[in-house]
Amino acid sequence: MKQSWLVFNASIEFWNNYLPIFKKPDFFQFVLPQGIKAMGECFEAMSNCFTSGNFAGLDPSKVDYELDRKMVVYSNLSMLLARIYEFMSQNNDAVRICDILLQKQLPSSLRKTFDSIRARVTKQVSKLGDAQPKAAAAAAKGAKGAPPVEVKENQGPSKVEILTSEVLSYLELIQNG
Repeated sequence: MKQSWLVFNASIEFWNNYLPIFKKPDFFQFVLPQGIKAMGECFEAMSNCFTSGNFAGLDPSKVDYELDRKMVVYSNLSMLLARIYEFMSQNNDAVRICDILLQKQLPSSLRKTFDSIRARVTKQVSKLGDAQPKAAAAAAKGAKGAPPVEVKENQGPSKVEILTSEVLSYLELIQNG
């Protein structure tokens, strides 16, 4: 797309329409599936703009003075999308978003937020991966009294875990200044 202003304006329009919902602590429960799809499309389109360096079809010798503003829109929408994916237990998608954003030059507060989302999600994956092989190995050996192998669905983090993690992140940021 050669007109990045259109991509970023669509993202801002989406943000403004959902802002009352985004202000709620448990906003991820209220975003419609179509909204999540639209956020994903906005994220991909903005990522492509940053990857290709194509902003409004500008001549390479010209400077895009709105680049900082575009990065704010991109990072804020990405953060909310990663949190929604975390809530929905779409861990790979959440990690992918965090990895992409952590490669950008972000303020320390945003970097900390993406780090904490990534840490929560990868911790869930590793917990799930650690528990199942041990139980499966015991059952496969035919050990007497071995409990039957039960594979549990990954429930994702609870609201309390997400909010606690975010509060601790903000307190650390305030403390470290």
